[in-house]
Amino acid sequence: MKRPWILCLVMFFAFHLVPDTQAASLKRPLSFQHFTTKEGLSSDMINALFAQGEMVWFGTYAGGATLYDRSKKTWKAFTTKGEPLASKDDGDSVTWKNLLSYNHVSVIVPDVDRIWFGTYFYGFKGGGISYYNPQRNPPWKPFDTYTSSDLAKKIVSMAVDGDMLWVGSEKGLCLLDKKTEQWKTFYSPQKGLSGNFVNALLVDSDYVWSGTNGGISRLHKTQRTWNTYS
Repeated sequence: MKRPWILCLVMFFAFHLVPDTQAASLKRPLSFQHFTTKEGLSSDMINALFAQGEMVWFGTYAGGATLYDRSKKTWKAFTTKGEPLASKDDGDSVTWKNLLSYNHVSVIVPDVDRIWFGTYFYGFKGGGISYYNPQRNPPWKPFDTYTSSDLAKKIVSMAVDGDMLWVGSEKGLCLLDKKTEQWKTFYSPQKGLSGNFVNALLVDSDYVWSGTNGGISRLHKTQRTWNTYS
């Protein structure tokens, strides 16, 4: 083994130079509390999490979004079949306007006055994004995610950028104007993206970074120019 003194030095710092209070906390055994559908989750398969104060949101597979109030220890599920009733909206639950876009919630992103939910749809009708704003009546509003020629149904990433929202899907990158609630533009591999499946997004000052199935792409927001790193 090369340089065994490095390991000894690390062990010395860990056991001799850590303050007593920190050392005591390190020795405490970890404990877990389990939450399943028996406790109130709408599904046992969790894809996304977001905590804000006493509220914890769970984005689930097939169970929509579940809200847990840690202080009251209460659970509430929001799905395409929740409130309001079908009689107060349009026909099939997939086309309802006041609820989640679909029950497979893939990503949750907080905003100033709302929370965004991206959904993942496997069929021919549904999917897209929704936001939840408790000050709005009704609090939910869904959006179809438009591309240049079709709908994006598999939302896998989102990022808030001031008055804009970047949305990554299986077909590319969309930009939503939050004030007008209209889609501004769409980027695909034909327009500079390194791949069509945008798995991760990061807003960094003048740039938007996209992690795709074809590498990393960086968009200069004002110049609208792309750099790709593969």
